[in-house]
Amino acid sequence: MHLLKKGNFDLALADVNKIIQLTPDSAAAYNDRGFIYRRIGDKDRALADLDKAIQLYADAPKAYLAYFNRGLLRCSQGCSDLAFADYDKAIQLNPNFAEAYVERGAVYDTKRRFDLAIADYNKALQLKPEFPQAYNGRGWVFHQQGYLERAIVE
Repeated sequence: MHLLKKGNFDLALADVNKIIQLTPDSAAAYNDRGFIYRRIGDKDRALADLDKAIQLYADAPKAYLAYFNRGLLRCSQGCSDLAFADYDKAIQLNPNFAEAYVERGAVYDTKRRFDLAIADYNKALQLKPEFPQAYNGRGWVFHQQGYLERAIVE
């Protein structure tokens, strides 16, 4: 996945396609390809690959990334209850994954469930104290609640 860090989606996709060709039961490869498809805007293929990764992972602990990636995909289409369920499952499988708490907090925010959003942002910061997205999300919720001083300070 180092090619993705350089923004070379075509080469990364070619590599993952080769992995899937060689090892068609690789849940990680389907997850990676689903991630790539989401990043390049091919949402249908992304969903199909992430569903396949989840199927192959079953309830293995590593499945948390596929659930998380599918939650990101679903939130890019509007943060639905399906996205929430994916983040919830990612947290169930890996309760130390701060990123999932931040994204689930964002879903709570869209539903105006500010108390639950704050709790998720706080949990993310407990797990990863230098996590800017958690501070940003929490500050935005405080702002929406009219707690401007808390939004600035915290």
